[in-house]
Amino acid sequence: MLMKADSPREYARSFAEWRAMLPHWNAEADRLRKRALDLRAGAAIHRGAFDDAELLVEQVRNAMIRADSLMATCVAGDSRLSSVMRASSEFGDLLESFQKTLEIADEAGPARRGAAPQIIAQRLAAH
Repeated sequence: MLMKADSPREYARSFAEWRAMLPHWNAEADRLRKRALDLRAGAAIHRGAFDDAELLVEQVRNAMIRADSLMATCVAGDSRLSSVMRASSEFGDLLESFQKTLEIADEAGPARRGAAPQIIAQRLAAH
């Protein structure tokens, strides 16, 4: 059964939101990756350095779900299909990047992530 495609306005709104968010999501992925690599290298990372990762993952996952639902509504030959497929692929790549980053951070150990504020606080109290 073919489903009726969403309105052109709905597609335009979705793509406008995605275009606006992709640079932010990519920058956040880079920032989190740098933190994870610093953590793996032994740097002290403040508590909560990765707290926003779950929110970012959820935002990207929701965009990918929306892209997939838009794909499902496309009829054969719909000119928007390639754009939706490309967006879905980009979201999948971002989710994979976030997952790898969180794995790197987890390998370094949550104890080291939480240690930094205590060390800093102890140093400040000593002075």
